[in-house]
Amino acid sequence: MKSWLLILAVLVPFLATAQPCTLTNAAGCDCLDGSNDCDLLPDLQLSRDLLLDPSENPEIAGELGVSVSTPNTGHGPLRVVATDYFVCGTDTILSPGGFPGLCTDGTEPRQLIKQRVYHKHPDGTMSYTERWAGSMTYHISHGHMHVDDWGVYSLRTATADPDPLSWPIVAEGGKLGFCLMDFGSCSYYYGHCRDAADGILTTDAPNYGLGGGGYSCGMTNQGISAGWTDIYHYYLDGMQIAIPPSVCNGTYQLVVQVDPNNYFLEESDDNNVVSVPITLTQQGGFSAFEVLVDEGVTQLCPGQSATLSVPFFAESYVWSNGMTGPSITVSDPGTYTVTVTSATCGSVSSLPITLSSLDVVAPVTQGDSVCSSGSMTLTAVSTGGTIQWYDSVEGGSLLGSGPAFTTPVLTATTSYWSAEQKFIPGEVGQVGPVAHIGASLYSGSTFNGALIVDVQQALTLRSVKVYTDQAGPRVVEWRDASGAVLASKLVEIPVGESRVSLDFSLLPGFDYQLGTQTAQNLLTLGTESPRLQRSNSGVAMPYVLSGKVSIKDTNFGNALYYYFYDWEVAGQDLVCEGPRAEVVAQVKLCTGLSDPLRGASASLWPNPASGESLLSGNFSQDVAVDVVVRDLAGRAVYTQSLGRQNGAWQHSLPTSLWSNGLYLVEIVADGASLRRKLQVSHP
Repeated sequence: MKSWLLILAVLVPFLATAQPCTLTNAAGCDCLDGSNDCDLLPDLQLSRDLLLDPSENPEIAGELGVSVSTPNTGHGPLRVVATDYFVCGTDTILSPGGFPGLCTDGTEPRQLIKQRVYHKHPDGTMSYTERWAGSMTYHISHGHMHVDDWGVYSLRTATADPDPLSWPIVAEGGKLGFCLMDFGSCSYYYGHCRDAADGILTTDAPNYGLGGGGYSCGMTNQGISAGWTDIYHYYLDGMQIAIPPSVCNGTYQLVVQVDPNNYFLEESDDNNVVSVPITLTQQGGFSAFEVLVDEGVTQLCPGQSATLSVPFFAESYVWSNGMTGPSITVSDPGTYTVTVTSATCGSVSSLPITLSSLDVVAPVTQGDSVCSSGSMTLTAVSTGGTIQWYDSVEGGSLLGSGPAFTTPVLTATTSYWSAEQKFIPGEVGQVGPVAHIGASLYSGSTFNGALIVDVQQALTLRSVKVYTDQAGPRVVEWRDASGAVLASKLVEIPVGESRVSLDFSLLPGFDYQLGTQTAQNLLTLGTESPRLQRSNSGVAMPYVLSGKVSIKDTNFGNALYYYFYDWEVAGQDLVCEGPRAEVVAQVKLCTGLSDPLRGASASLWPNPASGESLLSGNFSQDVAVDVVVRDLAGRAVYTQSLGRQNGAWQHSLPTSLWSNGLYLVEIVADGASLRRKLQVSHP
């Protein structure tokens, strides 16, 4: 009997631990809170061990490769379930069985996904619920679906702030999407999985293997089992951080974040960010550099200011006017420089940037007057710009434009204001080889090249030249350093040489990409390559338009030049408006017997006129009358004294001698005046 009891005592613990923990039987599954009734949530972490391995995070000039392992050390699997809902732009579309083709703009649709959350019940049964958890998108070069916005990688300089995400960014990648799979177990990748005390987990990870360890990159079977990890190595697309040329060798912090938007429900979101020190040894560091100017405009309108900024991080910034900080706002014309200092790079000064002022003065104006009530014509003379009319000295409403403004019928004296507005078109320039170079024309069908570009000032990329022997549509894309599309255009390219209109807005920044969309290339040509001519000899990078843009590299090296020749770029247009000048429309009472305009009238016929126009009217008292005719520049083209007049009068104006246009006829009676408009129009 005792022997049976001893055997039972040995077997009971074994039987207890041998209870199954599977997706269909939760009897042996542990809960985080120690209960028998709980959601079995995943817990995503990041492996410091892999990030600290130099062989898995290689560096070259201008780039840092990053390898990331995201173990699931929670009590449940991270299970991703695709739905029949797809997103194109701002539209959500129900499409059972899959989405047919591309979105109307040529992009891949995003497929909405759910997270399956498993629940252990007290009786040992397992159930699950599903919740929305973002989206995934088909990745052409990988051939499978990627969960969107899965990871964010950046190079930063540490500060006293305990939050790594608040540290100044030296360089960063974008929000990357990857397929989720059971790449390997915590046992196989020793040290990747750790508990809260930094102890290494292997088969002792909570509910080890729950999920089955068989999640893959398919559309219907993505996830990470409990006690397993997914790994994205540095050689995969997007697992590189582009390092600007201003970054010097030295020690920085590599900061990695998983699930930055918290799409997935986890046991804890507090362990989704990790930082590790990394020492760069292959970078050139900054030398004399261009200061960035907001909007790229170096001419200042009256009252306007400009923001000057340094295009990279440093410990200190001292400007030539004594101001400090990475950016300053100035309103005085002149030449500015800045000296920056960092612990890794030392001190270096910028190239000078000169701001000039555009002189726009208040216009010369002429008011008008009437007796009792009426409409009046106000005039203003410009120095080459356009006259704008307002109802207030500041702000207010724009009433019209042009050298003359006709008021509504007024019964009281009213002030108006005019200002001169000048338009300065942005300077147009060319950058890049003007034509294809060398004898070799096309790359292999699996190569889709892109130019790497730095932009110093805001520009518009109006057009580029391309060559092909296969006509058809392509999508040209302007991307940031991480590959995120900032602007795109579907263009129809004919056989031979052609110029493609793009009109892309380029903002100051580093390592932009100009390339073509692989999805459209496959649709049009059946190849990843856009079948546009590229050059592999005679290339002389960088191609520079000084102070504006530099085409410095490609995604396959700077001995090549991909597709887009003879860039036509334009600076930003500038519109300057000068100070406003008051113009008075005077309404006189005209009740006194001595008022020379009391009862006065004047008219012109014909109007418009060609050969001549008869000026006639009436004065109710004896007055000395002069006639002055001016063009809209304020120049007198005709003057005549009519002597003293009383009662009805008339005078012929020789309009045949004047050019086509609008004229102002002023009838001056004893110093008071009436004004009328006359249009001269010769056949």
